[in-house]
Amino acid sequence: MPPELSGEVACDWCRSSLQALAEGTIQRSAYAQLTDYARKDEVLSAILTSLWERMMAEELVRRAASVDRVAVVEAMPTTSGFNFEGSSIVRYLGFRSAEVVVGMGVFRAIGADFSDFFGTESNSLNKKLGEAKEAAFRRLQAEVSDAGGNAIIGVDLDYTMFGTSIVGVIASGTAVVIEPCGD
Repeated sequence: MPPELSGEVACDWCRSSLQALAEGTIQRSAYAQLTDYARKDEVLSAILTSLWERMMAEELVRRAASVDRVAVVEAMPTTSGFNFEGSSIVRYLGFRSAEVVVGMGVFRAIGADFSDFFGTESNSLNKKLGEAKEAAFRRLQAEVSDAGGNAIIGVDLDYTMFGTSIVGVIASGTAVVIEPCGD
């Protein structure tokens, strides 16, 4: 129950809806039902409106933070080497890795078998491997960001097969904090 309404009597549905509103998890349709039910009580309606507006504002802040984080992660400098020209490493945060395991699906596997038999390139398998590589790399960047790093050195990608139709992609590297060198 939201603190603004503690001590008030409410049915089970109202109590659970109010709790969802206070936690920011209420669905728009449930909120509409709740406000429709409470519209005769101006004080209750004002409290519900205030809680909804606060929830929406918090959601906007979360979304903005998520967009900012994605932009930072996508712009993160990475190298298979061990330094960045024009920057110096000021802190090492340790080895990090991220894994993605994907099934190719029976039809991709059959297509890959034909490609293998005829010695041609499998476009569907290439696409699936590219998607898995990108996902593993993004997970690695997110893990480095979560650890406080702003760059990755010694990046390595490894591929492994599990059976005939499951591929694992492992992205690894050392999380570091870099700063521009002073001239």
